[in-house]
Amino acid sequence: MLMAAQRGFSGDISNEPAKRIAVTGAAGNIAYSILYRLASGEFLGTKQRVILHLVDLPFMEKALTGVRAELHDCAFPLLEDVVCTSDPTVGFKDLDYAFMVGAKPRGPGMERADLLKDNGKIFVNTGKAMSDHAKRTCKTIVVGNPANTNCLIL
Repeated sequence: MLMAAQRGFSGDISNEPAKRIAVTGAAGNIAYSILYRLASGEFLGTKQRVILHLVDLPFMEKALTGVRAELHDCAFPLLEDVVCTSDPTVGFKDLDYAFMVGAKPRGPGMERADLLKDNGKIFVNTGKAMSDHAKRTCKTIVVGNPANTNCLIL
């Protein structure tokens, strides 16, 4: 990935290290709308370089490469790199921020207890991976429902 200066961007970009931001469920519609705001500087400001970690399930990795290509095509001056993965060890490595968008949706005939059970397993594993690999100062927002319970588990 070319650095902002190599792309001809003349803006005043910080010399501070790039901030690593993970987005789970990154191939989904909600995450898709968030990624462009993160890459453009709307989240951390117009001087802070970012590295996006696109995290999703293994069968979505091909879709993640398409999202990465679209982000590269936009030539965001602050976007230093894009990491696509289904491996939590890679996805949560050295994170500064995490947007937990991915969660199992409630299906037809599914009781709330079923949803809690299924997402509980996901968020226990995610929490462990974050504890093992993200920075201790990592700030996290949970979007995936039931968000309040997923937050507690995470």
